[in-house]
Amino acid sequence: MICLVPFTIVGALLVGASVVRKQLGDAPAPPVAPSAQVDTNAWQKMTDLARADQLVQQRLSAVRRASDAVSTAERKRAALHAYWHPRRAPDQVTYASVTAQYQADDQAVANAEQALASARSCFSTAFSQYEKLGGTIDYSRQLP
Repeated sequence: MICLVPFTIVGALLVGASVVRKQLGDAPAPPVAPSAQVDTNAWQKMTDLARADQLVQQRLSAVRRASDAVSTAERKRAALHAYWHPRRAPDQVTYASVTAQYQADDQAVANAEQALASARSCFSTAFSQYEKLGGTIDYSRQLP
C-alpha cells in the first residue's frame, strides 16, 4: 500500500497539469507588434535621392557628349595635319588659309577639352551629392 502512494501523487499531478493546460490552452502568446521608428522625412529623402540620381545620369551623359566632341575635334585636326603635312601650299594665300585652319582646329580641340573638364567637374559635384544622399550606384565607373 505504501508503494501506491508515490504513484497516486504522480497521477494526481498529471491530472492537475492536464486540467490547467485545458484551461489556459496551448495557444501561443499573442504577437506583439515590433516598435519601429517612422522616419517622417523618408519620402523627402527618397525624392531627393531620385532627383540626385537623375542629375548624375544627366551629368554623365554630358561628359560622354563632351568626350565625343574632343574625339571629333582631334580627328578633324589630325585629318588636316595628315593632308597638309606631306604637301606644300601652292601659294601664300593657301598657306595663310591652311595656317588659320590649323589654329582654328587647335582652338576647337582646346575648347572641347575645356568643356570636357567642366562636364567632369559638374559630374563630380553631382555624384558627391548623390553619394551623400545614400546613392549606391557607382556611376564614376561609367565615365569615358
